[in-house]
Amino acid sequence: MTFVNRLLHTFEDGLIGTWASNSVWVALVLASAIMSLLLIGVFQLGSNPAGIRAARNRFIARTLELLLFRHDGRVLLTACGRILSANIHYLGQFLRPVVIGALPMTLLATHGLAWFEHRPFHPGEPIVVELMLDSEHAVSDRPVEIVRTVGLSHVVGPVVVPSSNEICFRFTADDTTEGELVLRVGSVEYQQPIPIGARLVRVSPIIRPSGLFAQFLYPTDHPLPANGPIVNWHIHYPVRLLWIGTWELSAPAIGVAMTLAFTFLGAWACGTSLV
Repeated sequence: MTFVNRLLHTFEDGLIGTWASNSVWVALVLASAIMSLLLIGVFQLGSNPAGIRAARNRFIARTLELLLFRHDGRVLLTACGRILSANIHYLGQFLRPVVIGALPMTLLATHGLAWFEHRPFHPGEPIVVELMLDSEHAVSDRPVEIVRTVGLSHVVGPVVVPSSNEICFRFTADDTTEGELVLRVGSVEYQQPIPIGARLVRVSPIIRPSGLFAQFLYPTDHPLPANGPIVNWHIHYPVRLLWIGTWELSAPAIGVAMTLAFTFLGAWACGTSLV
């Protein structure tokens, strides 16, 4: 999984990092267009357009049957069941492309969130870092040591939460483009970059040990060691919001809307049936 993530990171860096790192809108359009092309390809490979049309027509026919013969008691008693059966068959036509595309599209969505869900810190903003330790390292013993910081000013901490075995630090972002935090727990040293500035970069708010499931849901360039004392590392990045007129919306929501619009437009242009 780590190898797959690195391949995707290389592609993302080449596409977004080269062409759209200074414009979130351009990056959103590029990412949405690519996702829409992949969705159209999944439907073309996995769907049965003739079957979708037949199931849709059957569902419409059963509905019209209920409307036309609503005064016939026998029709009313059986029409609802036929409508439900036709609807289930219609929805079942979409099951194959959904199953085929679920895994790759979810993986791409998690990578997209790493670019657009949060933004880097601005100079002067507070940075809260939460660490959850394993059961062998009690936070009441203050086992976490700050080894080095780059672009960060230590403000508060450590603050410990014994009930959940968590320890928190608060920093302030300095006027730089790349921060770094190096911590030591026992004999294990951790190094995590913390991006600062207005440039569009990939950020990892939640960092987990390098396992298959964790790397699938939380793709990062710097996963935690599998058997290390830190089991969860959470950096509270600001949410990325964009203005559309007088509305302030999250960037992923805008990206989903653009992906759906591009998908329907592209499917119409290619003659692919989606509904």
